[in-house]
Amino acid sequence: LLAEENILVLRGPYRNGVHWISPIMKKKGKDLKTLIITKGVGIAPGILASLEFRQRGSVDMVVDTEKISEALIDDYLGDGNEMLRRLSLTEKSSEKQLADIMQENRYDNVILLASDYYIDTIGRMTKKILPAADLAVSNNFRICCGEGLCGSCSIDTSGGDTVKMCKCQMNGEDLLNNVFYSRPSG
Repeated sequence: LLAEENILVLRGPYRNGVHWISPIMKKKGKDLKTLIITKGVGIAPGILASLEFRQRGSVDMVVDTEKISEALIDDYLGDGNEMLRRLSLTEKSSEKQLADIMQENRYDNVILLASDYYIDTIGRMTKKILPAADLAVSNNFRICCGEGLCGSCSIDTSGGDTVKMCKCQMNGEDLLNNVFYSRPSG
């Protein structure tokens, strides 16, 4: 990059972040209860979300420790400002533990930053246990041009509509019902 003497064009980043985070960010009040569930690279936006939502109420985090260093978790989340649970989401007992956490704390918001499999399974569990909670989920769709032109991020919903995930924002429940429609919701 330093050797370029003429024109350098830089495009990006190509992302659409987290589906349905904006309405959650706009909520007012200091008593909001937020649960953030992260796995893998979802820890990075999870840490940022945790820092932001601490100012709006209580934040609880569930971090899958399968591929994340304990030192990283301690460095960024070890200050005791929120309930922090370390679970392996691949273990069957974790599903029961998550359900118990949700039922006990009755969260206003759930932010799920994980792979599509966990968005589908944990997202459906969340909407069953906490139907009034806002659900935000990571956008894991493949984005190429970032402009909505190439169509690599296009998906067909269960209703027959084609949407471009690089540009659209869906709420978590709509995403579950219209994109992850391989299983019936409920």
